Amino acid sequence: MLIGDDTENGGYGGPVIKFSEIHGETAVLWGGYGGWLINHTFLIGGGAFGLTSEIAVPITSEKLYYDLGYAGLVLEYINNSHKLVHYTVGALIGIGSVGYDSEISKQDYSDDTIFVLEPGIGLELNVSSSFRIVLGVSYLYVDGVKLEGTRAKDLSGATANLSFKFGEF
Repeated sequence: MLIGDDTENGGYGGPVIKFSEIHGETAVLWGGYGGWLINHTFLIGGGAFGLTSEIAVPITSEKLYYDLGYAGLVLEYINNSHKLVHYTVGALIGIGSVGYDSEISKQDYSDDTIFVLEPGIGLELNVSSSFRIVLGVSYLYVDGVKLEGTRAKDLSGATANLSFKFGEF
């Protein structure tokens, strides 16, 4: 039983670095996630991520860069949490925005509100009773992009993830 009289509660959170590709260039996203852990097995929480790489937009002579961020609900299943090495399966579902930034003109470019779905799987290592490291992969699916010169598939793709979890597991 997931929730009942013998339910054990905990929680964790921490930073995540993600590596992906946008328009053929390596994209680095930083963020984090965390939440309420039920019976050492199921997390309900939230997460947020933002693009930290300068990736040029291929549409104009002016130097424009992508501005991307998203946040949402995180659900995660942890299999055999008590074992030294085990796997996790989860997903983030949420919204975000994507737009263009200019270093030269400081012109304000409108942002698109986007839908984001990011399912993933990870291999988790119990370093200590309150610290874990996860190496994982996910697929970032983006929809709702209407910007000139950018399609949703330009931002969607496979992602390699490195997570550091701190908390009560």
